[in-house]
Amino acid sequence: MEKHFVYHQLLDSIGQDTCPICSLLNNNEDKFIESFLYESVCDRELRAEIRKSKGFCNFHAWKLHSAGDPLAHSIIYKGFVDDEINTIQSFIKGGKIFNRSVEDLAASLTHKEKCRVCKLHNEGEKSYISSFLNYYSHESQFRDRFDKSGLLCIPHLSMMLRIYMQRKLYRFWHTRSEAGRFDALLSAQIEKLKKLSFDLGEIQRKNDYRFALEQLTDDEKSAWTRVVKHQVGEPGMSDNIKGEQNAGKAE
Repeated sequence: MEKHFVYHQLLDSIGQDTCPICSLLNNNEDKFIESFLYESVCDRELRAEIRKSKGFCNFHAWKLHSAGDPLAHSIIYKGFVDDEINTIQSFIKGGKIFNRSVEDLAASLTHKEKCRVCKLHNEGEKSYISSFLNYYSHESQFRDRFDKSGLLCIPHLSMMLRIYMQRKLYRFWHTRSEAGRFDALLSAQIEKLKKLSFDLGEIQRKNDYRFALEQLTDDEKSAWTRVVKHQVGEPGMSDNIKGEQNAGKAE
């Protein structure tokens, strides 16, 4: 299998104390936001697409805001505010206060489509997970790296399981060796979770006055943060994953 850019992206992200899928998605979002604010904010087509979807979701709106660019925000959001003014004025001029009309107004003010960054996130998510499965199955270097130091968060492991089952049903993964390698992936996950469980247990034990003189190791100090990342993914991940029940459909 040809080792292209995505292979090296995934390989390099394994062992960075977080789920490799989460890590890459966060990096891609940060790059998109930086590029959008400093290079593409005047791109009329892109702004029109974002305006049509009523802006950004809560998480990505604040992530964009954290980049700190008042001018870019004034360019982006003035159109949203003007649209809101026109929508409410049209409602008032219509003179209709029936429940149906109020519901229509409420609906017109809220998001009709996924925000632009969510779309980027979901497309990248499916692509990375599909590539991860391929590389783990066919590339020994990739498999060895993950078995030694990788760990997937629960949301992305769940998505991977659904995609694996779809491939199995459609005979994309039909050999016994490939099925065995997926079992090996789950076994590697278990070994990492055992270590995480041990580190969490040591935090509890060393907080007991009888063992208070024992110092926490670096792994033990970070375990309480790592376990949250494992359970729900990096910040903003679970909201994007939630509802993606068809993520495993064969393309």
